Amino acid sequence: MTRIVLLLVALLMIGVAEPVAAARPTRYARAKMRGKVYTHRPFYKRYKGHKKSKKRLSLFKQKARSHSSYKVGRHSTR
Repeated sequence: MTRIVLLLVALLMIGVAEPVAAARPTRYARAKMRGKVYTHRPFYKRYKGHKKSKKRLSLFKQKARSHSSYKVGRHSTR
């Protein structure tokens, strides 16, 4: 009987002794700790929408465009 009690006490002590892994605080909690207000700002490009081109390119024949399609902001990289 005493062995069972000692085993239970030992298991209880081992369980309590392990550090609890704290979850990473949310952005709201981190901003509050810094004394700032957190505003949710999603990735704007998802919500920006797609611009429809003036020319419709056929789905079967897509020709390469004469200008660079990669743009940063409002100006092209070239």
